[in-house]
Amino acid sequence: MNPSDLRSRLDAIKNNEKSPHAENKKDPSAVPPPEKALQENGWKKLDSMVYEKISLSENPLPEKVSDFLMPDETDSSSLIFYDTETTGLSGGAGNIVFLAGFGFAEGEKFKTVQIMLTDFPGEPAFIREIDRYISPERIYVSYNGRSFDANILNSRYAMNGMKADFGYQLDLLYPSRRLWKNIIGSCSLGDIEKNILLKKRGLDVPGAVVPDLYFDFMKNGNYSEIEAVTAHHLADVESLAELLSHFENIFNNLPDITKTDSIGLSRQLSERHPESAAAVLKAGFYEGSISAGKELGLFYKRLSDYKAAYIVWDRMWSESRSIFAGIELAKHYEHREKKIEKALRITEEILSFERIRTRSILPELEKRRSRLESKLRNI
Repeated sequence: MNPSDLRSRLDAIKNNEKSPHAENKKDPSAVPPPEKALQENGWKKLDSMVYEKISLSENPLPEKVSDFLMPDETDSSSLIFYDTETTGLSGGAGNIVFLAGFGFAEGEKFKTVQIMLTDFPGEPAFIREIDRYISPERIYVSYNGRSFDANILNSRYAMNGMKADFGYQLDLLYPSRRLWKNIIGSCSLGDIEKNILLKKRGLDVPGAVVPDLYFDFMKNGNYSEIEAVTAHHLADVESLAELLSHFENIFNNLPDITKTDSIGLSRQLSERHPESAAAVLKAGFYEGSISAGKELGLFYKRLSDYKAAYIVWDRMWSESRSIFAGIELAKHYEHREKKIEKALRITEEILSFERIRTRSILPELEKRRSRLESKLRNI
């Protein structure tokens, strides 16, 4: 479907116009228009009302995928990237999956299998074909799939007397938000493609109109309408592999990473790679991020590395008069170095700041000042 045709179609849906295509007369002996259109455009019939199309692209994945996003390092051959298109945008028994895609590495190629349901009576066969790609032994990679796609599939399986036995679910939405929400704002897959992967699509299909395009295709069999949907869907699956590869590139080039939230990146790393997490925060701090400095100081404090934490707090206090750093320094001088006079001097300076008057910590600071004054008197 060329851009001008797609634009006209989207405008028609938006304005609630009738499809420009004439209704096809029903002929019981003829191949239904949607199925005829699919057969003429490279789709293979798997069962009544169920079709498959296979696409190959360059494999962007490394042979091994690290434990940056997963509990353990794993072979990329164990990953399945999946996405669905449905007849609605929410959950519920009335929302039906009509297109499911599964992508996986095959040597130097990335193979995507798309399976389409052309009419609802064929759903049991559609579910059986999908089930060939569902296994507890595989790792499933998606974008919001853990909350949406997997739940919809589980629902459709249950409606057909079956159970989906998914393996480990890696949902790339959550680490994407962690690394880029504070930088690019919205973290839809389209936003990630545009701003992070620097991947450009042509005139894409908004998710809100996908059901209308599908229903019109079921009605009149005009392939140009469903072609836009299947191209959008294929690009989504392929982008998942590209995005995971991008995460791997970030992990392999720490801490020299730009255009990521250093705090979010460090939190992603902290459980399994604490040294790398500290290096990322340190790089962010020395580039001028007060937030990274705050996180770095707390990181060292959790490790009871007070010498390292002190260096961070002292620099933050000296260079920017950070209230957070000043409070931590005052605690450090009072409780660890027993330098009461220094602790009091910092506390009094913080209390002199105009901006402290609206802070909820004001009573605590005043209490600390009284305690420090009392300690000085008793020395």
